[in-house]
Amino acid sequence: MTDKTEKLTWLFTTADRLETIYLAALRIMVLVIATLALLVAIWIAGDGARSLLTPTTVKAKPVAVTGTEVLQAGRDKQAVAPGDTAAAPAVPKEVRARHDAFMKGAFETYYRLYAGTASVYRKPEDKVLTKAELAARLGYDLDSYAWGDDLTTNLFVTDASYADPLLAAARQAVADAGYRSQLIKYKSAEKTAKACRTEQRRQRGWSAYSTSCDAWWQAPIGCPVIVEVPHEVCEPAYPDNIVSPDKAFFEFDRGYRDLWTRKTAEAEKARAAEEGKRLALKASGLPKLTKAMMLLGGFLAIMFLFIVIAVERHLRRLRAQREEATS
Repeated sequence: MTDKTEKLTWLFTTADRLETIYLAALRIMVLVIATLALLVAIWIAGDGARSLLTPTTVKAKPVAVTGTEVLQAGRDKQAVAPGDTAAAPAVPKEVRARHDAFMKGAFETYYRLYAGTASVYRKPEDKVLTKAELAARLGYDLDSYAWGDDLTTNLFVTDASYADPLLAAARQAVADAGYRSQLIKYKSAEKTAKACRTEQRRQRGWSAYSTSCDAWWQAPIGCPVIVEVPHEVCEPAYPDNIVSPDKAFFEFDRGYRDLWTRKTAEAEKARAAEEGKRLALKASGLPKLTKAMMLLGGFLAIMFLFIVIAVERHLRRLRAQREEATS
């Protein structure tokens, strides 16, 4: 009987120890899981709050085009001078006033930069364009501004944030050694090349298929006709690498417009992409906060379980102490 009692006592004692170890391990595991859940919930909540607070308005980066960039981009290109625009209807007074102020202000400086090099490096037979002629050639005249749809023309006339960098780039360009060296070559160059073009010339011929004359059916069958015949016309010209002051300045102006337009489009594309990222980030804030709340709820549930386990363990100890006191 005593052996059986000892065995039962040992068995209960061992079971109680195993239970104590198991509950201790469970408590440690619960604490670890709860701590991880709390840390993850805090991190996700912070990330979600940051996403919701992220500003979505993105400003495009300011565009800067230097004279060196314009010269480099347009060195191997052949300038194409724009055609003169047709006379427009009556221009509103306020539009005319803005253009007059532009011609006396920003374009006056622009013209002096052109005239300064044109007068020095031109040939005796060349003519330095007047301010009005240069404005018309470049598309900055009153009609182009009033009735045209060129964004850069409107900006040059009305927006100092475009005009000032353009004037700064032009000053840099006309002072560039490469720019001036090509004008020096032009001043001493001779027309050693040929520029050929094809013209259509009208001349008399015979067509066996024409019936526009009397007795066209008699030999020789057909009628005399006027036909257009391609004719090649060649004129003396400068070699391809020779650039006049007018052409060099036109190339710079067009090059600046092209580079500014391209860089502006790239800046707008980058702005839109960044704004899209921020909008997507902001949209992800609410799901992140929801996930954080779920994890926080899981943390509270685990902690509740932990408290239940701790209370149950404490009650077991009290019962064990009471049984020892009564025995």
